Amino acid sequence: MLPIADLLTRYNLKTRQSLYNRINALGLEPTRKGNKVLFDDEAVKLLDQLDEHLEEGGTLNNFVPPSEVTTVESSIESVAVDSDLLPFDPGMVALIQLMESRRSPLDNLRDLEDAVSYGWLLTTTQIEKLLGVKPRGEQFDRQGFLFTRQGKAGREAQWSVIKITRGLRSVEME
Repeated sequence: MLPIADLLTRYNLKTRQSLYNRINALGLEPTRKGNKVLFDDEAVKLLDQLDEHLEEGGTLNNFVPPSEVTTVESSIESVAVDSDLLPFDPGMVALIQLMESRRSPLDNLRDLEDAVSYGWLLTTTQIEKLLGVKPRGEQFDRQGFLFTRQGKAGREAQWSVIKITRGLRSVEME
């Protein structure tokens, strides 16, 4: 069981918020003992895997825990007891499913474009999943979008999304 302070040191993080972003992205629930917040060995193992993924250039949004990859492969193998029943190699099917489960960071921007186009209000949780940061204040901008608080949906704030367009100068070619 490791406390927050030890996790900050373990992953060489400067702020608690950066650790909380990782914990929230993984959906981890801490154990509380008195006033201490602790994470068990299983949670630390998952945080270690995420840290390795981030060091390799990955993002919070495109992290797929190795346990999920194994689950997909084993479920494909259990379906493919008789290889004559499947027109595809089970390994190839597992690879295709894994690729479909991973999202490109650009997919998040496309989702924000859809929110703008359809006038959808997004919850704080939805924005946090798309951007990797929790919205604060009444208004903020990230990645070319302006988010404005518009009230609540249950216990969460709702946010409108507007795409920020900056004027571009056109240069004439001679």
